[in-house]
Amino acid sequence: MVVLCQWQTVIPIIIIVFITMNDILPSHGLYTDVTNSVGLTTQHVQLHAFGDFNSDNSVDLFSLDESNKQLSVLLWDHQALKFIKGKAEIEMDSDQYITAVIPGDYDADGNLDVLIAYQSTSISKVPVLRFFIAEDINFEDKLWDQPLVLDLNGDLIPDIFEANFDSGYRYFWIANDKRNFTKQSMESFTVNNKPALNPIRIPNSNAYVDLNQDHFADLFITTTLPNNDKEFRFEIWQNKWHLVFDNFVINGKNFGFVSDSYSNNPSKSVPITLRIGDYNLDGFPDAIAVLENKDSGTRDVSTFLFTNVPCFDSKKCHSYSRIFSVNVNSMGILDILVNSFSKDTNKFSLHAFKNDFAGDATFLKVTVIGGYCPSAKNSKLCGVNLPSCTLQYQTVQASGEIIRGSVTQLSQTAYTALQLPFIVFGLGQTPNFVDYLSVSLPRNSAQKREHTWSSIIPNSQLIVIPQPPAVPKNCQVDL
Repeated sequence: MVVLCQWQTVIPIIIIVFITMNDILPSHGLYTDVTNSVGLTTQHVQLHAFGDFNSDNSVDLFSLDESNKQLSVLLWDHQALKFIKGKAEIEMDSDQYITAVIPGDYDADGNLDVLIAYQSTSISKVPVLRFFIAEDINFEDKLWDQPLVLDLNGDLIPDIFEANFDSGYRYFWIANDKRNFTKQSMESFTVNNKPALNPIRIPNSNAYVDLNQDHFADLFITTTLPNNDKEFRFEIWQNKWHLVFDNFVINGKNFGFVSDSYSNNPSKSVPITLRIGDYNLDGFPDAIAVLENKDSGTRDVSTFLFTNVPCFDSKKCHSYSRIFSVNVNSMGILDILVNSFSKDTNKFSLHAFKNDFAGDATFLKVTVIGGYCPSAKNSKLCGVNLPSCTLQYQTVQASGEIIRGSVTQLSQTAYTALQLPFIVFGLGQTPNFVDYLSVSLPRNSAQKREHTWSSIIPNSQLIVIPQPPAVPKNCQVDL
């Protein structure tokens, strides 16, 4: 069992995989606390998103202050090997607080913009969108819940999926490079334009991800019944879904997800959180979660790392060949950030843990960027990370077993999804080249836009530039 942090009055609320802290401290043990070394000791903020804000090929942190009114960026300093607070800040009005932060290039100029959703204390449960691009653009639409950002039409510019607060109707907002947005109703797909679709669940877990391995992202929507918000339903526009997690028994104790808010302030409410990542690079996704001891009479909250391992017990496996276990000796290349809140000081804290990985497993890191260049920048590595691109790979392990993997870059955005702006495939202990890597762009027609590279060296870090998007064979890649 790996218990990364355990507090009684300090509650870990957000768990993130993180892989940019290189050559910071010598390795001793499973995880090393590097909070002070990477400059996070004095950062009493809430982590909300990742992104390369200053285009230096490093991951920066988008964070909110304790009032949820000020957005700032913590920039990774290559020379000092720590985070420093950037000069860019967004300050909301006194009666407003931010609920969602979603970076992206919303006008195809090659710079990282920020989309935020905010609410007013005078109007509860009515989020409003607001863009900060070259100028402040207010997006006048009252939202049902936090939005999903996706590339619906395959033009390599992020679009928005959301529902209207008053009507419940679902809409796509299609962006272009002129900073205009075209509103398209999802209800146009239903009979007589009637709201036959169920209401979107609050909080939602909507995603745009390839579920049927056709190399195109599918729209996954979490809903409730019209007259019963306690009954949940899943809509998948293609494919099926399975329930995996519920409650856990660990060392004889009954643990469950922390489902209640850690504060009476509605702006600080955090839904159930489960983070996925291949921590030991064996090619299978592991999980990390904050769990609460349900048998304890006091607040007993811990952070657990679950390792995805083969299952040989038919009574436990059911129809699955692998299960999640809590493993003492699990090690991986991904580092971990823990965002905590202390009721004693009423402050947030960020904690960084460096994974002291010593195994011989390998990986493949891939980033797909738009290729749109700012006018003042002369570089072939232009643009920011794209949502909705699907990546697939295949390799052969030493045992002769064929391993395949598939993932969609930036598939979720609502409720502090905290997906990294790149993909890491764990390859296990493979002595071979990666047979192939395929990158598929979001659908814009019936024609598949995909490019495949073969014989890739393990531990490679690739940047893919899908330009021009209409000619996939001319897609560029940089090592």
